[in-house]
Amino acid sequence: MGSFDFDYWQELAQNDPAVYFQMREATISGFIETCPDRMRPCLRQMQDRIDVLRACAGSPICATCQMMALIDDCLTDISKRFGEIREKVEAMDKQQA
Repeated sequence: MGSFDFDYWQELAQNDPAVYFQMREATISGFIETCPDRMRPCLRQMQDRIDVLRACAGSPICATCQMMALIDDCLTDISKRFGEIREKVEAMDKQQA
């Protein structure tokens, strides 16, 4: 996606929020469009969820904490599913032995 100039985006958000949000949307949409077709609906859904979370959070810190909790939930789910797959593979290996 290239380099990210934090200072530029921060200054834009402070000095011209309308342009910041337009460019933010364009940048995010542009990134999603570079992804494989099969991933785009999921990525759009995820971004929609993040946008709603940010809008309802009340503050950037609160939004960040909520996003971290969302990430934690996703990682926990992935770990659980991985464990289930591992158990099934081990059971299959025992059956073949």
